[in-house]
Amino acid sequence: MSQDEVFNPFAAPEASERFDQGGASQGERIGPPWEKEGPGIRSFFDTVFGMVLRPGKTLARMRRTPSIGLPFAFGFLGLYLFALPYNLLMLAGIDLAPFANDQQLQVPKVLLFAWIFLIGPMVGMLMALVYSGFMHLLMRWQGYTEMPWGVTVRCIFYPMGSTAIWQLIPFVGPFIMVVQNICLQVWSLKRLHELSWWRAIVGWLSPIIVAFLAAFILFLGMAMIAILARG
Repeated sequence: MSQDEVFNPFAAPEASERFDQGGASQGERIGPPWEKEGPGIRSFFDTVFGMVLRPGKTLARMRRTPSIGLPFAFGFLGLYLFALPYNLLMLAGIDLAPFANDQQLQVPKVLLFAWIFLIGPMVGMLMALVYSGFMHLLMRWQGYTEMPWGVTVRCIFYPMGSTAIWQLIPFVGPFIMVVQNICLQVWSLKRLHELSWWRAIVGWLSPIIVAFLAAFILFLGMAMIAILARG
């Protein structure tokens, strides 16, 4: 048993049994239930529990073929569904805020509803899609992978949609979600792109590093322009 396949006593039994159905060998990439059985309520939760509780086995059987639609749909459903209680509380809490009766600060509830439940989630998902594309371009540029972009999409959206379940736990849940999401995305890059841990970590960090460098260069350029203008 490899280090990635360490037994997890807290794994959901039903999800594990359904994931093992079909007589698949240990090395066969049959895909998560969301893809193997098709999108559905049961396959969705089986995939969530498989990724969160048994990531080693789930990633070992994750397909390495390019796919965008199914991973994107899974990620969107996970983020939207598990954030729903929090969004409802946030929408209700706006009426209790100190500025609720201030006419100048009030925003029509239709716009708030559209942003919280429609525009906001879609903007977040599109940003994640762009992020995965930028990450993949940088990994290709560094010579880390020859795999198509759809494989990197899997590495981002399956962990994202699965770890969103931690949002159901008040206060500490979102922090657990962020930490596990990052860890699973790096692990996914390692397994699906067949990278070393070092390259998987650098590959995940590459867009962030480039963004910070671009911001620093922009700030430095503006500072020099301001100094020259004063001189």
